Amino acid sequence: MGEKAATNEVINELFKALRDIDADVRSVACGALCATGEKVAINKVLEGLLIGLEDTDETVRYAAGETLLNMREKAATDAVINKLLIVLGDKVDYVRDVACAALYYMGDKARTSEVINRLLIALDDTNAYIKLGACKFLGKIGEEAATATVINKLLIATEDKNDAVRHAACEALLNMPEEAATDGVINGLLIALVNTIGHIRHAACEDSLNIAENATTSEVVNRLLSALENTNAYVRVGAYLALGQMGEEAATTTAINRVLDGLADPDDVVRHAACGVLVEIGEKAATDVVIKGLLIGLQDTVDYVRHVACEALGKMGKKAATDEVINRLLSALKDSNNAVKLAASKALGKMGGKAATSEVIEVLLDTYYANEMEEWLYEKTWPTTS
Repeated sequence: MGEKAATNEVINELFKALRDIDADVRSVACGALCATGEKVAINKVLEGLLIGLEDTDETVRYAAGETLLNMREKAATDAVINKLLIVLGDKVDYVRDVACAALYYMGDKARTSEVINRLLIALDDTNAYIKLGACKFLGKIGEEAATATVINKLLIATEDKNDAVRHAACEALLNMPEEAATDGVINGLLIALVNTIGHIRHAACEDSLNIAENATTSEVVNRLLSALENTNAYVRVGAYLALGQMGEEAATTTAINRVLDGLADPDDVVRHAACGVLVEIGEKAATDVVIKGLLIGLQDTVDYVRHVACEALGKMGKKAATDEVINRLLSALKDSNNAVKLAASKALGKMGGKAATSEVIEVLLDTYYANEMEEWLYEKTWPTTS
């Protein structure tokens, strides 16, 4: 028997196995079809896998989808793509997941309006993996997917309860063209800054700053300052976080004045974020008006606002070392919150010799956090040998 005849016999047996009463046999047959390699016409292999995608058993449908995923662009025919679009609506979540992944790796042929429309439906899926796959797919398509509907759905996904979905949605928005950087997109990314943690927060911040990659620093700052007008506190917080990420680049007179407005915001999370910007800018923000605003922050009713106000004054160092500031930080050493007391002690330690008064030293020695200041006190109270 020649090689071709032998191969055809194997394929015929595999097609019989696809109709076996045992689901395990049918699943194995799906995987084996791919293993027949170049010896079999690709259309014949795909014909068998399409049968597998229609199987009544979910494990067989999954096996067929996984085989198509491994075949990648080789499987990207109209018939396969259309069938996978149907499978995106499968009642079993892991089958929907593998169908989405298979489409993702099929290249340009799978970047059609029909595929995009089905991905939008997938963004509403109850399964996080499917939403994650849809976000990644839309981000990969990029410009071709940059419709108002897609962008709005991705903005909704930036508020998803799943961290990975929020991250993928932010990255997908970053891959959209520059003209997609509307106020709504920027605000959505700023909200993502607040709603996320760790690497996701960083991605959202990076996206909000870089989505218009050719924008100048002043243009970015102006967009963020506009976001501070938003009635949504999360947008305002996100804008402050992004300004803080920019550090000294955001230290314009206009920006610092707007940060001062934030110190008096009715929402404590906004006040906290505004103080955080001053922590990042440091000495460049050390004006009398700013210092006065931070002194008000030291009296805030919310402990974590008082804490970051101490940190901001400490970052300003000797420039903030007025008698009033030192006295207010001394009072903060008696705060009911331990973190505030620690921040106040560290701030005093950064203010140089002017803060090394007998009163400051006495109070520090009486506090739990005197150890934090041990090295500083030694340097200030003992004469040098030189």
